[in-house]
Amino acid sequence: MTAGGDGARGGRGAERRRPMRVALLAVVVLNLSACGFHLRGTGGHAVLPPALESVRVASTGPLEYDPLAEAVREALARAGARVTAAEDAPAVVLLGEQVATRVASVRGTTGKAAEYLLLYSAAFRVDGPRPIAPQTVRLQRDYSFDPEQVLAKEQQEQELLASMRQEAAQQIVRRLARLLASDAR
Repeated sequence: MTAGGDGARGGRGAERRRPMRVALLAVVVLNLSACGFHLRGTGGHAVLPPALESVRVASTGPLEYDPLAEAVREALARAGARVTAAEDAPAVVLLGEQVATRVASVRGTTGKAAEYLLLYSAAFRVDGPRPIAPQTVRLQRDYSFDPEQVLAKEQQEQELLASMRQEAAQQIVRRLARLLASDAR
């Protein structure tokens, strides 16, 4: 046989395997979508009960612009709530956030930090006709540190903190949906 003949047969074998690969890929995609899997930030928004149809977000912090409050407002709006400033609307009261950085591991004989752990917590409560006692959302992220790039560490920490705020806001809204839905039953 010639080399061209072997290549042709190998090509037909690959053509026969292609439908099998497509079918396998379709099965995997269907299974992932059936189990409710979604990438972070691509949906899966909480469905809010009627008690939070219209809601106000208040912060006890001293800042005029509170990044956590803004993230919670956005998450509530994405979940279908009408965010308002009306005093008679139920209020999600943000009690504050705490950020701490800890050394997670130390590099060899130098004794310098190699990894850090960023800890974030946000506390909230709901005031209104169906109050919810204070709750806390806690998150943590770890990141590597290169002593040659100190400025990059600070930027990476700020980016992680912004991401953690967004995730905390989503968790607050999901928790509100769950707690208020269970109260309605």
